Formats: sequence, C-alpha cells, structure tokens
Amino acid sequence: MANKTQGIGFYKVASGEAVPAGKAYLVIPADPSREFIGFGGETTGIQDVNRETIANNRYYDMQGRIVAQPQKGLYIVNGKKVLVK
Repeated sequence: MANKTQGIGFYKVASGEAVPAGKAYLVIPADPSREFIGFGGETTGIQDVNRETIANNRYYDMQGRIVAQPQKGLYIVNGKKVLVK
C-alpha cells in the first residue's frame, strides 16, 4: 500500500521485490492489466460519537464484573474510577 502517482492504494510489486516493514499488501492472482487497486472517492471517517450516560450506580471491578458488596479497592461507577477505602 502506498501513496504514489495514482493516489493511495495497492500498487503492483515486481517479482522478487521485498515489501518494506509496516506496509500493507494484497496477494491476488496474476493479472497483467491490474497495476493499481485504488480507494476511489472521498476519505471517510467517524463524524460524531454518541455516548449514552447510564447512571445505574453499580460497582464494577477492573475486569468489568459487577460487584455486589464493594470492599477496599478501585472500582468503576457510572463510568468513573472510584476508590473505596
């Protein structure tokens, strides 16, 4: 995967050529007509993140399990860290 003359996409690599570390690649059947596989169109992404706030006052341990009777320690309550002394 590279950003070359035709844009961001997958470019054909010569036989025996090494792909650099940290680069993505596709293994596709040999097709001499395909020199480039692009990602046409606009760049997309996440526009908004909606988070529901649920105030259930349950105590969760650090593994995400509900705790009925919290003892001394660190817990998550309503999405916040709480230290019980």
